[in-house]
Amino acid sequence: MNVFEEIKTKLNLVEVLSDYVQVKNIGSTYKCVCPFHKDKNPSLVVSPEKGLWHCFGCGAGGDMFKFVMDFENISKKEALERLGKKAGVDLKQFQTAKIENKTAEGEAAEIEAESDFSTGLKYLDWVKNVYHKVLLKILNDRQNPVTKYCLERNLSQETLETFQIGYAPGGDFILKLAQKHGLNLQVLAEIGALKIKNEDQKTTKEKPIYKDKFTDRLMIPVFSKTAQAVGFTGRILPYDKSGRPKYLNSSQSAWFNKSEIWYGWHLNQKNIRQRKQVIIVEGNMDVIASYQNGLNYVLASQGTSFTSAQLKNLKYLTSKIILAFDNDEAGISSGKKFFKEATSLGFLVQKLLIPKTSKDLDQWLQTMEDKKAIESHLKTKDYVDYIISEEEAGLKSGELQTQKQAILQVLDLLVAADQLTAEHYLNKLSLITKKSLQALNSEFKKLKLNRTTFSLVVQKGSEIETKKDSTLLVTWQNYVAEKSQEVGSNEEKIHLENMFLLLQIILPELKIYTSLASYLETEKDILILISSENKKKEMDYEKLTQILLQKINLHYNDFLLDEKLTRIYLSLYNQ
Repeated sequence: MNVFEEIKTKLNLVEVLSDYVQVKNIGSTYKCVCPFHKDKNPSLVVSPEKGLWHCFGCGAGGDMFKFVMDFENISKKEALERLGKKAGVDLKQFQTAKIENKTAEGEAAEIEAESDFSTGLKYLDWVKNVYHKVLLKILNDRQNPVTKYCLERNLSQETLETFQIGYAPGGDFILKLAQKHGLNLQVLAEIGALKIKNEDQKTTKEKPIYKDKFTDRLMIPVFSKTAQAVGFTGRILPYDKSGRPKYLNSSQSAWFNKSEIWYGWHLNQKNIRQRKQVIIVEGNMDVIASYQNGLNYVLASQGTSFTSAQLKNLKYLTSKIILAFDNDEAGISSGKKFFKEATSLGFLVQKLLIPKTSKDLDQWLQTMEDKKAIESHLKTKDYVDYIISEEEAGLKSGELQTQKQAILQVLDLLVAADQLTAEHYLNKLSLITKKSLQALNSEFKKLKLNRTTFSLVVQKGSEIETKKDSTLLVTWQNYVAEKSQEVGSNEEKIHLENMFLLLQIILPELKIYTSLASYLETEKDILILISSENKKKEMDYEKLTQILLQKINLHYNDFLLDEKLTRIYLSLYNQ
């Protein structure tokens, strides 16, 4: 029996799938809504006896390993690690046996990679436990500033243990302890517990000099969906006046993919699914404070931005989101971006009404004396209604420019909404602003066309294969990178979207994508697309412009075509 068969004998397929979706017993079979396509009725059938699942809607299917791989977008080795841990199966015995019988170098390399990943998980767990034990020891001293901070944040002993919160001392504590126990320092650096001091200066002959990555910080472990520690967030203490960043996160790695992680998922996923709603907050401490106060359906992302991958994962738990971002300008700005991204994916987004006297959810919860009545204090409002109330003074202003800016703030949100929602709020805006519905609708349509919201990430110096004369490609690449970083400039964003429309005219295979955003969601590299060999026919700038203008039926100046950007592309196109 191999390792996969061993795990299958110890795990029930229905229980494995129930960690991700709601599986129902219907007659003699088990069914659930398929998470791999837009499924309204339960199309996915589960057969515990055969250990297989199959969706009759999209054709997807396989065993428990295939489901976990596809749902979490992870490799086979990662699914093996996670289900192996869930089943309580020691993978070492199987890895040793396989290495002894290996017949190919590639097979040995695969086992080595699995072994490195497994070692990394164990080291992450070890580091988490070390930090946690250090904090528990410190808490015995009530005068210690770390203890005082925990008391100020009302972090109970139970909460500290539930979230395995710890403390990272100075003096290269982890490094010295790892050396004492003979641990692999390179793996510790790869998982983000250590850093290499001489990484920038070292030569191939130089031995790396390791140091602790986290020092004098409250350590908050970040867990995967299956409750495995995969990284850390380190927070400085109030007495730290060194000017260091307030938060320090683990670096991106094979273990820590922050673009897909929701903090709190491992504790709150079942409650979110049962309640059919989730509260989204800005930081890990907000999740911890909420959980301690009985709000066990709260999540946070690792960073200020949210990815479509995160939101698609969330869709498997609920389609209703309650935003509880901070009560400041940055929180409102982040909320608007989140609303547009989530709404475009079909979420219902509401705003938790936190009193202006509190800066965030955590602070507000601390003001409540009756912790059992917290739920009764939670009031929500549809997000667009919330923004309308925030912009009310401007919407009713008699000063044209002030009113116009307020109207645009609301219309910008409606770009991502469905037609019925947009029509509802356009009528509402007309009543509030005393502007004609025709005028508002005209402005909205223009905005919807010219201000498509999308995210473009292009790294300067990406390593891709190009033709020998790559000067123009580098010019294009740097130009796009420069433009994508100029946040706040709608016109620059429009230029990039226009460039994609030009590419769609020349490359028929792009016509299946509705926008640059939908194309980038496939994680394809637009630079590779541009430098591909399938563009041979000639077309000058004027002809391109004519075709484009005919297609969108707008004037050149209104569409803001970027001549420089287009000429760079055409030069590449004709190489």
